[in-house]
Amino acid sequence: MTTAPASGRLGAVTAGAPAFPLALLFGLNFVDEIDRLAFATLSPEIRDAFGLTDTGIGAIGSVVSVFILLAAVPLGYVADRVNRVWLVAGAALLWGTMSALTGLVTAVALLFAVRLLAGLGRVSNEVVHSSLLTDYYPPEVHPRVFQFHRLANPLSQVSAVVAGALAAAYGWRWAFAVLAVPTFLLLCLTVRLRDPGRARSRTAAPAGSGGGLPFTAATRLLFRIRTLRRLWLAALLSGMGLVALPQMLSLFLSDVFQLGATERGAALTVAGAGQMAGLFLGGRWAGRASSRDDWHGVATVAGRSGLVFAAALVVLGWSPVPAAAFAVMFLMGAGGGSFLPAYLSLVGRVSPGEVRSQAYAWAVFCIGLGTLASIALYALGDAAGYRIAMTAFGLVVLAGAVTAFTARRFAQADAA
Repeated sequence: MTTAPASGRLGAVTAGAPAFPLALLFGLNFVDEIDRLAFATLSPEIRDAFGLTDTGIGAIGSVVSVFILLAAVPLGYVADRVNRVWLVAGAALLWGTMSALTGLVTAVALLFAVRLLAGLGRVSNEVVHSSLLTDYYPPEVHPRVFQFHRLANPLSQVSAVVAGALAAAYGWRWAFAVLAVPTFLLLCLTVRLRDPGRARSRTAAPAGSGGGLPFTAATRLLFRIRTLRRLWLAALLSGMGLVALPQMLSLFLSDVFQLGATERGAALTVAGAGQMAGLFLGGRWAGRASSRDDWHGVATVAGRSGLVFAAALVVLGWSPVPAAAFAVMFLMGAGGGSFLPAYLSLVGRVSPGEVRSQAYAWAVFCIGLGTLASIALYALGDAAGYRIAMTAFGLVVLAGAVTAFTARRFAQADAA
């Protein structure tokens, strides 16, 4: 099935290469987002059910995220040495099961445990999916491929409305049980997926017969690439805000505008619509640049998009009414969406094939380190209000966006 040439619109995205891998990974990315958004949307209800404060429920999300993201580099190392399809299937089974169990646990410790395990499954999307797609398809179509794959993120925002409606009708616990079902349906299709092998780079040292570079050699190789170093520093700075953002947005809307679960879900859906628009724009801009082998241009698209995203976060903190907040969230989503096709294509281009999973993983790891500081933002929200906390959020992400913008200085040389 993975060798059949594609036709139609999806065939245009893949330049005629088999579309089944892209379609299946899109679906898995979609259902992964359902779990994440359900927890973010229903954070106030979960907080009340377990008798937690805003800082407490925020700490669960942030601490879990740190553990998950710090596991990205070991996962990337494994993914560069084993069949990545096995990792995709195992990860889907793990997060689907833990998502369902989220609605069953009754103790805070168990809630922490199931969210941790669910997140460990979901992190494979950032590391393994990106690596597989880079090897399934040629570089000139990577922006379009990543654009399509990441469309799952904004399209899944509708699940925030569904989660809110299910929680309002049947309680938040039933919402998690129902929303876990699609993951298991897609899991059955992974048996038809095949690992495409790893495209080698002339910049990499020979891997030998052991199935991959040793970890220290791979790390030295990656850290010599200046574009990656800038992007990873940007991830470290932005990590304070990015991972906790959906949960922070939900608490912000609840605290500042007293919006209920359904309205908060609608707000996240608006942000998702902006992200969808941004993905189309970013994919088009980055695709034009990559078709000319202009990786300075691809990096410029990523940098400018990050600046738009960060500026919108700062403005959001001072939105006077819900309608204004919704409009700014659309712009924020557009900036984040247009960043992704350029960023993912750029990392895939400048990183050697033998260690590409680790290249994606190091960015996730750096975001995890930055997330350690996000707990302070929840405490700031409790103490000073969520307008101040959201503004601080935006300023930190802005520092990361400026750093990412400087990566364009080295992108063309590193891609050569």
